[in-house]
This record gives sequence, C-alpha cells and structure tokens, in this order.
Amino acid sequence: MKSALCALLLLASPAFATIMQQRSNFKWTCSGTVTGGMLQCQQNFTTTGPNDLIAVWTTWQSSVTLTATVSDTLPNTQYISAVGPTQQPTQASGVPANAQIFYLRSTGPVGGADTVTVTLTGLSGTSVPSFGMVMAEYSGLDTVAPLDSVSEAISNSGSPSGTLDSGTASPANANLLVFGGGNGDNGSATTGVPWTTIQSNGGNITEYQILSGNNTLQRATASISPSPTTGNWLMQMAIFRAASWTVANGWSAEREHQALYASQFPGSDASAKIQNAISACAPTGCSVYAYDLSDVGAGRAA
Repeated sequence: MKSALCALLLLASPAFATIMQQRSNFKWTCSGTVTGGMLQCQQNFTTTGPNDLIAVWTTWQSSVTLTATVSDTLPNTQYISAVGPTQQPTQASGVPANAQIFYLRSTGPVGGADTVTVTLTGLSGTSVPSFGMVMAEYSGLDTVAPLDSVSEAISNSGSPSGTLDSGTASPANANLLVFGGGNGDNGSATTGVPWTTIQSNGGNITEYQILSGNNTLQRATASISPSPTTGNWLMQMAIFRAASWTVANGWSAEREHQALYASQFPGSDASAKIQNAISACAPTGCSVYAYDLSDVGAGRAA
C-alpha cells in the first residue's frame, strides 16, 4: 500500500512555476508639497494578469519624516512593505533620500485595468523636492507567502562610492525573483548581467533577475556612471519565491482533484505540515497528500 501511495504522489508532484515579468510602468514627476496631510503619486497599468504579483519601489526626498503606503483600484487587494523605509541622510542636495519596496502578493483571479497609488502622509506644508515610483508585475510567484528574504544598505556618511550594494541575503528557497531598487545623488545608476533594468532615471534604478535552482547568497548591485563617478546612495533588495513552494487555500489546474500537498506548507515537522494543509482544506473541502517520502501519513479532509 505504501509503495502504491508513493508512486501516486510522485506522479502528482507539481512542477515549478515559470517566473516571468509581464509589464512595468513608472512615474518620476510627483514632487510637491504635502497638503491636507498627504501627497500622492499615481500611475496606471494597462492590464494585469490573474494571480500576478506586483512589486512597487518608491523613493522620495524630505527633511521631515513621511510615511509611505501603496494602494490600487483592484478589488480586495493589500500592499505589504517588504523592506524600508531606508533613509540616506547624506545627499548632495542637503535633503535626505528615502525609499521603500512594497508588494501585492496576488492581483486576484481576474486582474484587470489598475491604477497604483503611493501616498506619503505627514506634516502639511512639508516640501518633497523629489518623489517617484516604479511598479512591475510578475507571474509565476507564490500567492500566499511570496516574500523570501530582503536586504538594504546605504553608503557611509562622508564616504561616497561608485557602487550601490544592498548587502547580502541568504534565500531559504530556490526558483526566485530578485527585485532591487536604489538611488545615488550623483551621475546615473546603471546595471549589467545578470541584472535586467526595469526602469531608470538619473540616479534612480530598479532591476530584477530570475534564479532557477539557486539559493546561494544574493545581493542587488548597480554602478554610478560614468566611472569613476561616486555618490551617496541607498540600495534595497526583496526576494520572492515561485508559486509551487506554497499551495493556496484551494486548488489550481496544476493540482487536479482539489489536492493539496503537505510538503509545501509551513511546519516544524511532517505532522505540523499536514495539519496546516488540512486546515487550508476546511473551507471548501479537498484532499491532502504528501508527495515525498518524509511526509508519508497524510490525512484527508472531506
């Protein structure tokens, strides 16, 4: 009986989803003055695909502390802060630079036309001489708990350099999207292989790379051009994992007959993973399986 179960589970094991960037957009010209306690930056996506992840990097300059939040016009969505706000207090302009990465873990089953808004809230009358945003949409990412790890860094005060560097993070998973964003106060920020530039504007840059079967130390980097130009900079990185690492509450076309695989759920041991999978089944009813030998003994939720 055990051998038959194992054979079934091996056949049923889902393949890793392919991570792909679908589209991006940006708006750099949102500078202004905080009025009524807020200042907003908005930009449209033409369309968004079902169950995609949207990453948003926003940057602003302000001598007064402001709080950034992100929203959009899709139904039932919530943006989560991945890393930041990170502040670089030393700037050629004399006004500190700030940046933050947010993400929407799923656009939902339908997607559609969308407007993304970054809102800065704080003291009315505060001058924001620079304020911009970049959003990028990706398919193939986990829709339940996509964030794997993050890092952030700034250049040392009084010691500008020519390389933006987020510092290292050690991903817990393989098959990853690595998303980076940063800015420098001098020259232009550029990047190269293995990074792909999403959007750049003077000292601002966003970039990404997709890793398959790789969970070694990662860091986001960029250069200030033309060399040997140096500047004061900040750099951030957020790493997201592929959809096949966690099964959502329910089932997908890749997992026929409403089957959930306990191995893909969090838990300190096989029993805990199985119980978490059974709990996810409760609202709609489904089968819970373990697709590797370490989890044999899975239960079933009717």
